[in-house]
Parts: sequence; C-alpha cells; structure tokens
Amino acid sequence: MESFKSPIFMYLTPAYVLAMVLPFAVPRQIWSDRVNDTIARAWKYAILAFFIQVIIIKMPIVQLEILYTRAPFIRVADIKMLKFFINMSGMALSVILSILIISLVNKNFWCRFFCPYGALLGIIAYASPMRIARDTGKCIDCGKCTRACAMNILVEKKKHVLTHECVACYDCVNACPVNGALDMKLVGDRKKIHYGLYALMLVGLYVAVTNTARATGHWYTKINDAEYILRISELNEPKYLHKAGQFETE
Repeated sequence: MESFKSPIFMYLTPAYVLAMVLPFAVPRQIWSDRVNDTIARAWKYAILAFFIQVIIIKMPIVQLEILYTRAPFIRVADIKMLKFFINMSGMALSVILSILIISLVNKNFWCRFFCPYGALLGIIAYASPMRIARDTGKCIDCGKCTRACAMNILVEKKKHVLTHECVACYDCVNACPVNGALDMKLVGDRKKIHYGLYALMLVGLYVAVTNTARATGHWYTKINDAEYILRISELNEPKYLHKAGQFETE
C-alpha cells in the first residue's frame, strides 16, 4: 500500500484525526514557533524497534504459528480490542486524554513523536515513486509551505521532500503562492499530479488490494457466527487472557 508517497492508513486512525482537528480549538499562535524536535521524533522509531525485536526477532516462527492457529484469545482479538475501549481503565483513559490535551498545543504530537505504525509507514514510503518537488527557479522563498506543514518539515529548504515524515496532505502545495513552484510529481517526470487525481489513485489502490484479498480468500475471517457467539459468552475465561507473551492453546 506504500506505492504512493502517503501512509494512507494513517488518515484512518482515530489518533491522527483527533490530532489534526483538536489544534483548531485553540488559537494558532500557541504552537506557531518552530522547535527542533529531531531527537523527540526518535522515540517512535525506538518503539517500532522494540516491537520488531519482541514480535519478529525474539518470537520463533513456530510460536507465531501456534499463536495464530491455536490460541483462543487470537480468535476474539477484535472483540477484546472493542472491550478495551468500551470498558477503558483509568490508566488508559489518562494516557489518551494526556495525548489529546498535548495535541492542543503541539499539533500532531502522537503522530510525530510516538506512533510506531506511522514510523513503519514512513520508512516504507521511501520507495514511493511520488514526492513533493520544489522548483528552485520559481520559488520566492516566502516560507509559507514550511509554515503550512503539519509535520514541521522544512519544505522551503528542500528540492524534493524525501522524508519519512511527509504524509502527502498537500497543505504545503496549497499554501504556495506561485503556480508551479511546489507540486506533487513522479520521480523523473516534470508533470504535476493534482491532489484530486492523487486521492483517486490512493482510493483505487485500496479498492484493488481489498478486492484482490476478497477474491483470494484472504479478507474474511474463517470464524463463523456460531463460534463468535460461543466465544463471546466465554470472553472472561482465563484461556482468553494474554500476558507477557504467555497464552493458552487448544
């Protein structure tokens, strides 16, 4: 899904939506001053590295196979996630509220500094054939593109915005007062890609991938309704618990 210069699924996460909307509830000048946050951004890559170490490197393939084929709790993982948000603990609620409050004064706080999923998508997006390109001959160095960037990227200093932080929101392109000075382009191609076409391409890619998954039998779960009903009635039993990598099998 990263063929294009945008981690598209980031737009679908509640954290991203809230982080984008909440800052407009307070005056813009609160977070207008630029802060060097390079070190702070390293946290999300550290968190990503931790998950890779624990899930991929340290967990044997055999254990992964057992986890996904014989562990009862994995059969109701989506329901357990729903239950987590419906019956949220005080600690979880405090963490989420803290992130939302900080997002009021530091736009995209979670996405920029702590989201491991965003870090992974950003790294993969380096392979994208598309990126924001600045025409240095037309650029008037007004800095509006940089000020418009929600991810705090120094767009005005880059000829090509090749960075894992770019989410291809087109805010910098729309803020540019000079036609043709800043556009989304294919690598090696001088033709600009309109944001409408870009959005259509992303939606088309999503539809193509999901329909291919449906056609090949990889989209729908193999758990039928009867099994779901039975397991939901047993949801509080010990076999559906998962602590520190320990789980029951059946």
